[in-house]
Amino acid sequence: MTDYQSQKIRNISFIAIIAVFFIHTLPQDSNRLSWVCFMQHLIHTVSNFAVPFFFIISGYLFFMSKDSIKNVSIGIKKRIRTLGIPYILWCLLFLLQIWIASFFKEPNREYFAALNEGDIIDFIYHTFFGPLPYAFHLWYVRDLLGLVALSPLIFLCQRKHPLVFLLIVIVICGLLKIIPWLSWPLTWFSLGSYFAFSKRDLLELRQKWIGVVMLIGYIGITAWLISNGMFTTADRWYAFPVILLGVIGIWNTYDIIGIHRHIPGYLTEQTFFLYCAHVPFLTIIATILFPIVKGHSVLEGFAYFFPALITCCVLVIIARWWQRLNRHSNLSSTIYKYLTGGR
Repeated sequence: MTDYQSQKIRNISFIAIIAVFFIHTLPQDSNRLSWVCFMQHLIHTVSNFAVPFFFIISGYLFFMSKDSIKNVSIGIKKRIRTLGIPYILWCLLFLLQIWIASFFKEPNREYFAALNEGDIIDFIYHTFFGPLPYAFHLWYVRDLLGLVALSPLIFLCQRKHPLVFLLIVIVICGLLKIIPWLSWPLTWFSLGSYFAFSKRDLLELRQKWIGVVMLIGYIGITAWLISNGMFTTADRWYAFPVILLGVIGIWNTYDIIGIHRHIPGYLTEQTFFLYCAHVPFLTIIATILFPIVKGHSVLEGFAYFFPALITCCVLVIIARWWQRLNRHSNLSSTIYKYLTGGR
């Protein structure tokens, strides 16, 4: 992988994290500015490219240099350290945040219901392994760990005939959604691994202008879907081709507009921390901001965009401050290392 490709992955990953922020911010409907509300729903839905993009990159990077089961096993051990430990810690931190918040407002008793009833096993299950963990935004890491556990099987199936395996997965998982739970992540993870096994450039088009057309098409199709009450959620059969259009479009449009010149490294290196830490900040900021702007036509219309941007700024400042503190404290450095998986 060249330095340019590595930087490209980091930059688009940062853009994708901001998109995740928009996904986790509910559009604010207003009859006074209907076109602004439509734009909110459009950005909210267009942002659905983000998680599939992360799965593609994960599949590509995991299998990029794997030529034997032994190397796959080494990769699994590394992911346990860089994903498994942070996942456990952030899930526990989320519960700690809920417990602290219960002192200031009516607690959500759902989180601790099993524990209060003495069912520790059920509590552990819903904290880490349930259909949606209590720290709901961490489902991506949970599913990625599941895919990593399946990586030896994926390796054996895909190394000889990567395209055949990919097409089977796309039909069974991407379109028909036959396999519960892992259909959506497995489709995108397999797409990334296909490029690794086939030694092809990741998502690259020879004619970059086609990528621009695909991106415009993605936005246009998404707008049409929204206007007809349809969305690109994982349970819709048409979600895979529509989002694939967007991912390829964004990946190739990047090369044309030269965005790599405009995203500072101190932002792109915080992606994982932003992802893990954003939910409480985003929720708090939205909870405070939306009532304040309610009744102000222009501010109410654009309020949807503020929590994501403010959260990003706050978390980048925290991460930068924490990294500077790490230079003077071994304890701080160790905590940060475990929370970010050494990133």
